Amino acid sequence: MNRSEMKGLIRGLNKDDASQTLNVLLDEAPDLTKKIYDIVMNVIGGVDSDDIKEDFYFELDMLGVDDMSSRSGRTPHGYVEPYDACMGDVRGSAIPVH
Repeated sequence: MNRSEMKGLIRGLNKDDASQTLNVLLDEAPDLTKKIYDIVMNVIGGVDSDDIKEDFYFELDMLGVDDMSSRSGRTPHGYVEPYDACMGDVRGSAIPVH
């Protein structure tokens, strides 16, 4: 069997057979664990930036950008930067802030 045929056979495995094969590979070739882990993280940890943008704009719209702008500026307690007024609202929403 040539390399192309081997790849075809491997790619044609059902989920159970692929899982069993991966577990055997992890047991028999422990030096591949880090490589397999990195591949798994890329597969399951992939992030769709369009989904993030869509979620962000939705949350921002729900917060009301005009409301945030109206809370910045001079206050009886001093000046509030627009960024600070916005971040107070964003922290209370579903948008993660780091």
